[in-house]
Amino acid sequence: MENPKCNSTKTTSNNQRYISISTLFSSSSVFVLSRIGQSKHSLGKLFWFILLAISVGSISYKIRRFWNYYSQYPVVMSLTVQQKQSLEFPAVTVCNLNRIRYNPNGDHIGTPLIISESRSLISCKQIRNGSEPVEQASKEKLEALKEYYMMEERRRYRLGHNHSDLVANCSFGSKSCSNIRLSHFVNIRYEIGVNSGLVLKLELEQKFYSKVTHTYGGILVIHDPNELPNPEGHGLILTPGYEISVSLQQTVHRRLQSPYKDHCMEYNFKEGSFMNSKDTCVRTCMQENNFAKCHCVEKSLGVMDNLEPCNPINMTDVCCLDQVLQTMAKDGPPCKCPLPCTSVHYNEIISKAYLIPEFSKSYSRKKHFMNDTVMLKIFYSTLERHVYEQKPKSELHEFLSFIGNELGLWFGLSMIAALEILEKLGLIMKCAIGRKDFFLKRSQY
Repeated sequence: MENPKCNSTKTTSNNQRYISISTLFSSSSVFVLSRIGQSKHSLGKLFWFILLAISVGSISYKIRRFWNYYSQYPVVMSLTVQQKQSLEFPAVTVCNLNRIRYNPNGDHIGTPLIISESRSLISCKQIRNGSEPVEQASKEKLEALKEYYMMEERRRYRLGHNHSDLVANCSFGSKSCSNIRLSHFVNIRYEIGVNSGLVLKLELEQKFYSKVTHTYGGILVIHDPNELPNPEGHGLILTPGYEISVSLQQTVHRRLQSPYKDHCMEYNFKEGSFMNSKDTCVRTCMQENNFAKCHCVEKSLGVMDNLEPCNPINMTDVCCLDQVLQTMAKDGPPCKCPLPCTSVHYNEIISKAYLIPEFSKSYSRKKHFMNDTVMLKIFYSTLERHVYEQKPKSELHEFLSFIGNELGLWFGLSMIAALEILEKLGLIMKCAIGRKDFFLKRSQY
């Protein structure tokens, strides 16, 4: 059937163009439109037009509902249990709770304290409430804290416990470890089965503990090799005199980036980078707020150390840091540090037992062994890896498929028929633009 054309009729006043809607609709492959064009009676046209309006309304309502659901970008979580032949062993970080070896023949300083502990020594609130003066022991700890913060990292390393002294014995998979695989880490704050894992014998050297160290022991951090250790958030306390076994089962979480709900971020692991993990991102955000308000940074956060450090015994700095933290907590977290797109957890299960002192008739040697030695065994309990992965619940092609199904249900439309409608709409626009007056004329039968 030929496409309808714009009909022309000459009058005495001007030329007018007319378009026959009946001819246009009667040639349509859409059943409802063709019935409107072919009906000879007004009631018939009205009936089919009402059906057309109902169909358009229903389609619009259902498409809008589906769009509202789709625009929320829902996800489904899939669980896959993978039976691996081998798994990458995690990074193991061990920290001595005493950071500076005590030297009876020279000056010594104590352990730096995390921010919550420093508040227990002195805080802006205590000063404003007129509390008792700071005790002498607290003053010594604050002075030690200040001195430690002002040190260069090389001097901290020289005064601290060497890893060759801390790790008295090391084996992995029943084979001795090489010292080349041991590295030093400075923190301003803190096959399956036993025989297939890492075995460490640790010597804590309590005789070198400084007077301000309040706890004997160490901290164990098991983490992904691509992440820096976080002793404060994920550290496990190691108690001397025990054999501690840590069994692992690996779990991987994979998340979707924006626009999905977690808005995860791919953190790049680079040595010295401020954005290698969510933890360093939050610390950097806090330091930026500290520096903006107080013109100095909190050294215990361990990032942006190149800026001027705050003085832990200066009341102005202490009050300013407290105010920044209170403001951030009150107004909600201003830091844009989303979850990582891929995170690995090891689901540690810890068990411990008393160590049997090594054979010795000397009581002092037995006491030294019980007070200084920690046996640490880290191993995978299974080679199964649980992978939790987010997947889009609805994708764009499903949304387009839904629209096509609705159009097919109510109009019997196919892709070809939809293109035909676009063609006819283009013809109507062409006729409307090309004439001075637009009239609609009923077809004559």
